[in-house]
Amino acid sequence: MTTHNLQALFEPASVALVGASQREGSVGAILTRNLLRGGFKGTIHLINPHAREIEGRPCLPSVDALPEPIDLAVVATPAAGLPQLIDQLASRGCRCAIVISAGLGADQADAIVSSVRPSGLRILGPNCLGMLSPGIGLNLSFSHCSPEPGSIAFLTQSGAIATSMIDWSRSRNIGFSRIVSLGDMRDIDFGDLLDYLDRDQATSSILIYAETITSARKFVAAGRRTGRGKPIFILKAGRSHAGALAAASHTGAMAGADAVHDAAFPRAGMVRIDTLRDLYGIALALSASMTSVSPSLSIVTNGGGLGVLAADAAGAAGVRLPPPSTLAISKLDQVMPRSWSRANPIDILGDAHADRYDVAVRTISGDAADSSLLIMNCPTGVADRTNASESVAALRQDHKDETWLSCWAGEESVGPSSRHLRTAGIANFDTPEEAVRAIELIASRSRVLALSSHTPPPALVQDPSRSANASAIVKSAIADGRTLLTEAEAKAILELFGVPVSSVIIAPTPEAAAELAEQIGFPVVLKILSKDITHKSDVGGVRLGLSSGDETKKAAEEMLSTLARNAPTARLEGFTLQSMIRKPLGHEAIIGAVRDPVFGPCLLVGQGGVSTEIVHDRALGLAPVDRAIGLEMISRTRISRLLAGFRHVPPARVDAIADALCALSDLMISCADITEIDVNPLLVDADGAIGLDARIRLRDPNDIRSAQTAIVPWPAEIGQTLTEPGDTVIVRASRPADQDRFMSFDGERIFESALPGSFSPPRGAISEALVHDDYYREATFVAVGSGDRLLGVGRVQISPERDRALHDLTTIHACAQTVRCALIDACLQFATLHGLSHLVTFVNKDGPGRILADSLGSRYQQTGVSEGRLTGLISLQSAT
Repeated sequence: MTTHNLQALFEPASVALVGASQREGSVGAILTRNLLRGGFKGTIHLINPHAREIEGRPCLPSVDALPEPIDLAVVATPAAGLPQLIDQLASRGCRCAIVISAGLGADQADAIVSSVRPSGLRILGPNCLGMLSPGIGLNLSFSHCSPEPGSIAFLTQSGAIATSMIDWSRSRNIGFSRIVSLGDMRDIDFGDLLDYLDRDQATSSILIYAETITSARKFVAAGRRTGRGKPIFILKAGRSHAGALAAASHTGAMAGADAVHDAAFPRAGMVRIDTLRDLYGIALALSASMTSVSPSLSIVTNGGGLGVLAADAAGAAGVRLPPPSTLAISKLDQVMPRSWSRANPIDILGDAHADRYDVAVRTISGDAADSSLLIMNCPTGVADRTNASESVAALRQDHKDETWLSCWAGEESVGPSSRHLRTAGIANFDTPEEAVRAIELIASRSRVLALSSHTPPPALVQDPSRSANASAIVKSAIADGRTLLTEAEAKAILELFGVPVSSVIIAPTPEAAAELAEQIGFPVVLKILSKDITHKSDVGGVRLGLSSGDETKKAAEEMLSTLARNAPTARLEGFTLQSMIRKPLGHEAIIGAVRDPVFGPCLLVGQGGVSTEIVHDRALGLAPVDRAIGLEMISRTRISRLLAGFRHVPPARVDAIADALCALSDLMISCADITEIDVNPLLVDADGAIGLDARIRLRDPNDIRSAQTAIVPWPAEIGQTLTEPGDTVIVRASRPADQDRFMSFDGERIFESALPGSFSPPRGAISEALVHDDYYREATFVAVGSGDRLLGVGRVQISPERDRALHDLTTIHACAQTVRCALIDACLQFATLHGLSHLVTFVNKDGPGRILADSLGSRYQQTGVSEGRLTGLISLQSAT
C-alpha cells in the first residue's frame, strides 16, 4: 500500500495510547511519559480500562469510548487481544496503528493486516520500539530518552539499535527528523517509508539498519527514486551464516544471500556500511551536511602519529592525498617551524597554537581542487587545544562551501573543542580512521548514483523459437524428475541465448568415443555423461588433451572403472567429446547466475577454474544486465587486473565477458525454472571468450526463489513507429540521451495527472528524473520525429497503492492527433502490464485536451468535474 495514510503516522493531529499505564517500569508507563512530556501539540487520548486518570489526564475505558476518529493509535497490550482491538480501531476510523506488542505469530499478524486493509488502516510493527518525530515533539516509543530535532531519518528493524543511536546522538547534539522501529514489518516496510521520506521536507538524508528486505521491487524502486536527492546509507546485518540465522530468527523472515545484497544496494541508490561504528560516523557526517565529497583529502595535524594513521587509512580506502602546491609550501615556509612536513599530511608540530592552525588551514583550504580538509589535534602540554578549535571554528564561517571535518583526539579535554567545532558545522570524529572512513563512504555515493540512475536494459530480443526450444529441454528434464541438466543440455540452452560455449558430441560407448574423436580431430576432451554427477572432475570424469583414438578409448574405459569406485550409484549414459581448445595466453574466468529468494536473478563473474571456490574472486550484479553494468562488474574482480594485460600478455576481450553476462541475464529472465547457471571455465583472451564447461540447475517443487527481477527492464516492447505526412515518428520509452531534448522542449499541457510532482514542461532536475524511471511505478514515453525533434511526452505514474495509473500528456502545438494517441496507448500498455486497465487524467474544460478527449470517443469516460477540470478515464478498448 506504500505511502497510504503514512502522513497520519508522522504528522498526526490526534493520538490514542491503548495500554497507557502508571505502573513504574512498565512499557505502558514509559510510552505514556514519553507521549505526555514530548511537547506534542495535538489531541491525546489515554486508554486503560482499569484507570480513571494517569498523570492528571483522564483515561478512557476502551477504544469504543473514543469521542472522535483518530489519526494514530499506539497499542501496547497483550497479543491475545490484538485482533479484536485492531478491528475496533479500524471501525473507529483510525488511519494508522503502531503495534508495540510482541508475541504474534507471522500468520496471525498477517491475518490482522489483511482484515483491516479495506479500511485503509496501516500497521507499524508488531514487536517494535515505536516511532519518534522530534520536530513536532512526538515520542511514541519506550526509549529511555528523546533525540534532538534534525534532518536525518533513521529506519531500523531493531529497537536496540534505535535506542543505542538515540543515546549516542544526544551527547553530540545530532538531531533526527524521524526514527522508526519497524519490528516484524507485517505491513509498513522499508519501501513504504522510503517512498514517504522522498517527499518529506523535514528529511534530508536517511540511515537504515536492516535485517531482512521484503518486496524487492518496491524497495529498489523507492530507493532509486529517493536516493537521487537524499543520501541513503544502509547497515544490513547477517553477513555471516550465523548472523543470517540470527537475523532470520529475530525477524521471522528469510534473509537473502549477503553477496546479493552487496549487489542490490548500489542499484537501489544506497551505500552499504559495515558496522555500528560506521552508522554513528555517517550520522555525524550527515549532521554536518557532508552529503557529497570527492575521494581526495588534505590533512592538517599537530601530531605526526595522527597524520600517519590518517594517511594509512586513506591509502587503504582509496582516498587520494594530494600534495600541497608550490605556492602553499612557499606561504607555509614563511610562518612554520623549519621542521614542518612540507607534504600532505601537513604536520604543523606539537607546539602549534591557534595562530599556526589559522595560517595552515587558511593556506591549505581550497589548495587542492575538490579536496576535503581533515583538521586534527592531539593534546599537548605546550599548546591550548581549545583555542585552536575556536580558531578553526571561526575560519569555518568563510568556508561553508567546502567540506571540513576534524579529529580532536582524546577524551577528557575534548568537550569544549568538540562543542566549538560542532557549533561551526564541523563533524568531529574520535579517531583519524573514522574520519577517513566517513570520506570513503560518502565519496562512494557517486558510484551508487551512477548505478542506480543507469537505465535498466531491455530484455534482449530473442527468436521466439529459441525460447521455445530452451523451454522444451527444461520441461523434458523436469518430466524426468531431474533438477540438473547434463552438460550437453546446458550448452544447448546457452547456445540458444548467445552464450559462447564449445560444441559437444555424445558417444554412448568407449568404442564410439574413439570413432567420434577421429572425426573431430585431435586433441580432444573426454567427459563422463551422467545426470547424477555435477562436478565431473571430482570423480575422475574428465580427461584432457587426448591425441589418438586408442588413447580416447583407453581413457573412456579407465573412466568407467574409476566411476564404478567413486560414484557406484550414478547412472551413466555415455561420454561427451569436444575439441581441446588451447589459448596459451588465455585466462580462466567464471560467469554464472543464481536466483535469489529476495532479489530474483543475479549474475556472477570472477576468476574460474577448479580453484574458483578457494580463490573466491567474484562480483555480483542484479539482472537485467547490459554491457555497461557487465563491465562494471568485471572491474570489481581481482582477475580484471590480469585481463587488462601485463608484460607479453595482451589485454583480453572483457567486452566478450560482458556480452556473455548479458546473455545469461536474458536467459534467467526468460526461463523462470532455471535457478542456477555456471559456465566454468570461460576461457578469455585477446580474441574473445568461450565456455568450456557448463552446468544448469532447475527449480525443485519446494523452491521459494523469486522468478521476478527486482529491477524492471526498460520496456522495449512498448512503442511504435508512425508514418506521418513528411515525417517518421518513433514512440518509445525515454532514455538518458533524451535529457537535452527535455531541457529545450516547449510543449503545451494536454492531459495532466493529480499526483504531487507530476509532469510539467521539464527543466533541470525534472528532466533528469524523467530519464531515470524505474518502470515499476513510473514510465515516460516520447514521440521523436525526424531530425531528433521531440514532438510530445507521455507520462504514467502508478499510484502508491497500485490501484490507479495517472497520466500526463504534453505535446507541441502542431502535434498530430495520431501521435498524441500513440503516446496515450504507450502509457496504457504500461498500465496494463501492471494490472490496470485505464488511465486517470484531468482535462481543462476549454483546453486542447478536451478536443483530444472528445476524439477518443467511447475510450474516454468522464467521471467528474472539479474547479474547471474534468476527471476522466482513458481505456485501450471502447467503454461498454
